[in-house]
Amino acid sequence: MHSLYQEIFTFEIGEKKKNYGVHKAILVMESETIADLFRDRAEECKTRLKAIIDLLQKLPRAVSAEKPHSIDAKSNHLNTQVANALTSGVIGATVMYLQNTEADLLSQMCHYFKLSPTRDPAQLPEEDDKWQSLSDAYYQKIWKCVHTNHFDYLNFLVEYIIGIAEGRLEQLKNPYHLPYSRVYNRPLDFPNITEAAFDVFVHALYTEKVEGLNMEGTAMIPVPMSGMVEALSIAEQLRVPRVVKAIMAEIDRRSVSEVLAMDMEDIHEFKGLLAILEQWNPGYKD
Repeated sequence: MHSLYQEIFTFEIGEKKKNYGVHKAILVMESETIADLFRDRAEECKTRLKAIIDLLQKLPRAVSAEKPHSIDAKSNHLNTQVANALTSGVIGATVMYLQNTEADLLSQMCHYFKLSPTRDPAQLPEEDDKWQSLSDAYYQKIWKCVHTNHFDYLNFLVEYIIGIAEGRLEQLKNPYHLPYSRVYNRPLDFPNITEAAFDVFVHALYTEKVEGLNMEGTAMIPVPMSGMVEALSIAEQLRVPRVVKAIMAEIDRRSVSEVLAMDMEDIHEFKGLLAILEQWNPGYKD
């Protein structure tokens, strides 16, 4: 069972691409970048789903053909229009643009073949199916319906896909409640961030405390200035005011000697981050 508060958003950290999980619920609430990512991706899916619905609703009904075997993708037959819309407009566009997202309707084909009124002409592909992919298999099955004159099968599929697409549009009204893998289907990559700095960021995200683990992983210890600057850079990239404020408050508590002891690279990065933070103004100085 899917749970809003148990789902994990995956990050890949460092050159080794170690996977880190953070609860999606806290990320979409605290990270402006993650919230925008969900909204933007959801808008892409909604646009695609609306286009599919519009395409299918304007189709003529498939009809019984006198010579179904003579119908191909270039003919003017009504059944050709239906088959081309299903193969190019639904399957083709899904594979090209939005595979595994909420706008992916290809996966619904398997449910369709279980619900369809006539099972014989388009059985589900077996594991040893000769077609190279699921999309190829369903492409062939749709055209098999045309060539065997199962026009009712085509009409059923059109109505079924419209219903599924309309349901997905309703779900996308609140994209944050969807599994993140259905809106954004890959981990977020931070190749230049150390695992230790990401630990500091995540700890601050959950607790608003800037601490790190000791080497044994048994106790929390103060974070060096260089580690805080790196964690601050993550908070800036993800636009998380909660973490920015926590780190800036911790830096303010440090002695002047600690701040002055930072090497020039850290100082340069810190100044650059401050300039960026001024631009999106999360109120870190409050």
